Amino acid sequence: MTDIFSKEKRSEIMSKIRGRDTGIERDFLKEHPEAIPHPDWLPYRPDFLLDGKPVFLDSGFWHGYVSVKKYAKLPDYWKEKLFRNIKRDCVRDSFWETVGGVTVIVR
Repeated sequence: MTDIFSKEKRSEIMSKIRGRDTGIERDFLKEHPEAIPHPDWLPYRPDFLLDGKPVFLDSGFWHGYVSVKKYAKLPDYWKEKLFRNIKRDCVRDSFWETVGGVTVIVR
């Protein structure tokens, strides 16, 4: 099944999803005020730098933490999108584990 929206409309919808200053990030910063937010000079652009280690705050759905039952009901478009996200996360985590550690927090 293809996406119900045109490529342009889907792009418009997705552009409205915030990438920074999300609820997860605000909660993390309250718990760790010393964390450096969005150190863009680092590879794979972590959400925070805490004690010299990158921290990635992964939301459940976008990073593939979906129940099998819910996943089975998704259209092919979303299954492919989640699969690409999971592949990207695996490469990212492998890189950071090799060079000194990574923290991934899923909410």
